[in-house]
Amino acid sequence: MDHLIRKKMFQLKTNAQYKLAIISLKSYSSKKIIVESLNTRFLSLHFEDILEDPNLLASQILCLNETKTKNVHLNSKIYNVLSQKFHVLSCYDEHGTMVFYDNNVSLTEMTTITNSSVEFISALFYENTWEASYIIPIYKPPKMQVSHFNFILKNIVQKMPSHCLIVIIGDFNIYFLTKTNQSLTLQAFMNKYNFKFTFIEDTIINDTQIDHIWTNALIQQCHFGTTQAYWMDHKPI
Repeated sequence: MDHLIRKKMFQLKTNAQYKLAIISLKSYSSKKIIVESLNTRFLSLHFEDILEDPNLLASQILCLNETKTKNVHLNSKIYNVLSQKFHVLSCYDEHGTMVFYDNNVSLTEMTTITNSSVEFISALFYENTWEASYIIPIYKPPKMQVSHFNFILKNIVQKMPSHCLIVIIGDFNIYFLTKTNQSLTLQAFMNKYNFKFTFIEDTIINDTQIDHIWTNALIQQCHFGTTQAYWMDHKPI
């Protein structure tokens, strides 16, 4: 992004007379689990932006896709800064899916699946004010067949107790609201396991919904949507 645009947007977000309208995630009930996901398209380019974003830092569980964080120095910098608030889970493969979770949240179980086709992190979290919850951050590359993706996801969710809250979140690279073979195949699979697609907002600036949240929770008990990241084409969800 042009540095002058970045400078102006930063001014609007911080010290302008009329600031950008941001609904703070901190305003939600403390009894709710706050999960946010973002495709960063190289974390090294946007690390400082994330540290300045109040909503991303307000998350209890923050999931990042396509971080590309194989650089040891960058990983050390991320850990030193974010470990003050978060613990870190990582898939250091081709795409670099990462999960940061609040120091007040306990991790009781974790599985990672990572190869050149797809990245999953399946993690069971617990905190005193909400029930044990499985959070599954994913990144599916555009060329991966959805049938293969469904097969891997099935092997994960079949092992989870049906009474637990499950949230599947991330960059699916499937235009869900456009009825294609991929979107219909994904929907049929999710329906079979009682997962619901949660919202119809655009999640990227070209008016598409390739970032998804699926859950087995009652929709009326949840808040879903996007926040704004002026420095990215993807929106945090």
